[in-house]
Amino acid sequence: MIHYLPRLEPVFREVARVLRPGGLFTFSTHHPMAEYPRYSTTGLYYDTEEVEQIWGELGPVRFFRRPLSDITEALASSGFVIERLIEPKPTDAFREASPKAYERLLRAPDFLLLRARREG
Repeated sequence: MIHYLPRLEPVFREVARVLRPGGLFTFSTHHPMAEYPRYSTTGLYYDTEEVEQIWGELGPVRFFRRPLSDITEALASSGFVIERLIEPKPTDAFREASPKAYERLLRAPDFLLLRARREG
């Protein structure tokens, strides 16, 4: 849900407030390098932009495309240290189920997985 938030710091600070020192905050979000070529309207990677997709019968869904440094800096300024940042690779089972999507995800992963620890 991180990619649905216009500003990350207020949410990250609230998460830090309720976690004990050393507590973990784990989340996934859209991969900035996958979103940039697909949805950028300015053509600038470092811009944060509101994006709209049409999800079939659900209609329009809005989210925010932002550079990786916006995510990492919001974590750091909220009192977190990043322990892990993973770009998940598609599995062999996924290749069998969806060969075209498998090939696309090998070129540009869709998501990031992050684990951050509250300092203190």
